[in-house]
Amino acid sequence: MIKEPGLVAIGVKNTITTSGPAKTTQYDAVRITIQDRSCTVDVLEVPDQVPVLVGQIPLEFMDFIVDPVNRRLVGNPEHGGQQVLEVTTGA
Repeated sequence: MIKEPGLVAIGVKNTITTSGPAKTTQYDAVRITIQDRSCTVDVLEVPDQVPVLVGQIPLEFMDFIVDPVNRRLVGNPEHGGQQVLEVTTGA
């Protein structure tokens, strides 16, 4: 999946896997879109047998929560299911 869009390697990151510590190649950022919501994230390479996952940070940015019972993503019910970016101010 990395070769097809021609992503450019930008570095190596230390990772922890189920097999122990490893080094993983990091690639340029890409824009991902899920259910008409988008964000930009860096890409980390995983072996072919490992499923591709969307991490917690992009899901939070797109204001999704995981519904594990029905195995789906849903818009955050605290925001009426609509995407809302929360910004906090210093107090």
